[in-house]
Amino acid sequence: MAKIAVIIISNQTVQNVQFIKEFEDIDAFWFVTTPPMQKKGCGTWIKQTLNIPDNLLQEIEVNEFTPSDIKQKIKDFYTETDTFLVNITGGTKLMSIAVNDFFKEKSNATIYYLTGQNKMLDLTNNQELSLKKQLSLKEYLNGYGINIRNENKVLQATYSKEVSERIYSIFLKAEEFNINCLKELRDFFQKKTKMQKK
Repeated sequence: MAKIAVIIISNQTVQNVQFIKEFEDIDAFWFVTTPPMQKKGCGTWIKQTLNIPDNLLQEIEVNEFTPSDIKQKIKDFYTETDTFLVNITGGTKLMSIAVNDFFKEKSNATIYYLTGQNKMLDLTNNQELSLKKQLSLKEYLNGYGINIRNENKVLQATYSKEVSERIYSIFLKAEEFNINCLKELRDFFQKKTKMQKK
């Protein structure tokens, strides 16, 4: 019996990185994705950030506007002998609804939603859970496809890597303004070309 994480791929990749990091003992990953997300490389960013081996990853390409297509493609891979950790935070609304509808009646699945406030809702058991794991600055940036070249040199210019990670951790716990700042930086970098990001 395998434990499988079902992830809906969208532009907001960090929520999926955070979700996967919360569960360390995952045996396989299903990325429910679309042609635009494939082209952009969002699933690849998650895979690379968390070092997910190719043999543990199944990409399920769906039409994001056709719930019946989404359900059928998941059904093609579904088995009753496995257990499923389902993150419906990402994707289009129709994708989230279709994935939720497919798994909500399955006794071997637990459906989760990340709130964006260091909390995760277990929708199957009607519980609110605090996130136990924090993302490092490198994981956060890599999750959005932003690679750091010569990271030690950059970090040594001001602070050590450890100090920088502590500052980042405190930054995340601080005012709403800081979170909005990160969102603005993410949006800025997503508009740049790969060369400009580096």
